[in-house]
Amino acid sequence: MKKSKIFLIILIISILTIVGVLGFTYLLLTGPFGPPKHMSMSIVVYSNSPVIDETPTNVTVMIPMIYIKNKPFYSYVNIKGWDYEVVKTKYGEMLRLHTNKLLGDKVVCNVRIVDVPVVEINKEVRITPSYVANESVVGTHPIIRTVNYTVPIYTSHNLTVVISVSVCSGISLFEPIYDGMKYCGCRVDRIIASGRGWIHGNGTTKIEMYPRKHWYDL
Repeated sequence: MKKSKIFLIILIISILTIVGVLGFTYLLLTGPFGPPKHMSMSIVVYSNSPVIDETPTNVTVMIPMIYIKNKPFYSYVNIKGWDYEVVKTKYGEMLRLHTNKLLGDKVVCNVRIVDVPVVEINKEVRITPSYVANESVVGTHPIIRTVNYTVPIYTSHNLTVVISVSVCSGISLFEPIYDGMKYCGCRVDRIIASGRGWIHGNGTTKIEMYPRKHWYDL
């Protein structure tokens, strides 16, 4: 009887020890002490027509592919009111959006999601095809990296397309690393294109990186 009690006590202690070790390891690897991991995504299309009563019909828009953690953005958000598919163009793969009517501002998506598993915002957020025009890096805490770029966008009518993406990373024990320094940070992309047919969208990426000396630094 005593042996069974001793065995039960040892078993409980062993389980608690294992749970404690796994929990501490999880904290080290996922870094809950940093800013919350989240993503905000907004895509809006509206007509440039000066005639208020004119409603564009059979509208098609093609935008670059936006990848978050190697997954297209629509894996995380719902697209409502538009049919969509990935198509091959002369610029590469792009996302084709189609709607029967464009009533005012037509929202493709507008959502904020928490717990997005992004750590390396410099690599795990990609917009393609895109062509870098210039880049600058200033500051020390935070380090602010700004990238200006262009993207091809197609519109079947005289439209304006506005794309906004915001992603904040968490902290892990080993990554991310920029210029030899570990950091946490946020990235904001904004793309605006206006016109008809194949047009050049102007994009800007602003990345704020906060270097840290230890894994537990905020």
